[in-house]
Parts: sequence; structure tokens; C-alpha cells
Amino acid sequence: MSEEEKEEGLTGWGNKSTVTREIHFARLAMAIDCDGYISIRHSGNTYSLCLGVANTNEKLIDWLIQNFRGNRYIEEYRNENWKDKSTWEIFGYPAYKLAKGIKQFLILKQERAEVAIEYFEKCTKLTKTTQRQRPKWLIDRQELYFQQMKTLNRRGKEIEEGNEG
Repeated sequence: MSEEEKEEGLTGWGNKSTVTREIHFARLAMAIDCDGYISIRHSGNTYSLCLGVANTNEKLIDWLIQNFRGNRYIEEYRNENWKDKSTWEIFGYPAYKLAKGIKQFLILKQERAEVAIEYFEKCTKLTKTTQRQRPKWLIDRQELYFQQMKTLNRRGKEIEEGNEG
């Protein structure tokens, strides 16, 4: 595995060609466009970049973990007629590198990837200190990106400007 691949936090790339890597990024982009999300999580004073895919088919989640690492979460439904849902998520620097890799292949969520990449480069790379030592201007900047992503991920009909109701 090359130093660049180690830096990207991706597994199994040591003997894969650039074409194979591009195909994997394209597959991940389609999974995120269809069943996934790009978000900035916020809890208290902490913000973190997150990519995820939720699906009822374990095969997809297994493939994502095998190729990109990350975590699996399983949601069991009480209704016996419903399949359990598995969610794959990856955070921080690996999420940033994947967002950069898939951006060109995204159809529906390309703007979210752009916001995620910009957020990471302008906010996260600056937080070498602990969360409590961050200056107010940086917390404000992180909140701004969080709100921008929240707007992009808003459900329901789009609100036209000047007609917020």
C-alpha cells in the first residue's frame, strides 16, 4: 500500500489499479446518491464530518466496510414484516478523503460533497487543539457550515425565497 493510500485511510488498495479505484468511488457515489447522506454532525460544541449509507441488504454494507472501513449500525424493527436496516458510517479524515474521491461521480449530492470538503479544509484541519481551546470564530465558522449542510439536507418541498410562509 502506498503512503498516499495509507493517508487516505482506505483498505485493500495496495494492488488495485487507478481504474479499479475510480470504479469503487463511482459505486460509493451511487450508493450515497441513492441510499446515503453526507452530513456534518453536531453535538454540544463538537462538529464532525460524516458519510453514510443505510440499506436493508447486508451485502452492500459488507462491501462498504470491506473497501472503505467505517462502522456498521443495525436498527431492528418491531414490525415482523419489515427487514432490519443496516447503516454504514465513516467520520473525520477518512470521510473527507472519500468525499473528495466521489465528488466527481455524484449526481444528486455533489453540492453536499463540496460543502463537506470545504468545511473540512477550512475548519477541521485547524482544530489541532482540544475542542475547549478552539477560538469563538472557529466555532462560529463550523456552525455556519453545519447550518449550510442542514439546509441542503432538509426534507420536504423546497422553499422559494421570499415565500418562507
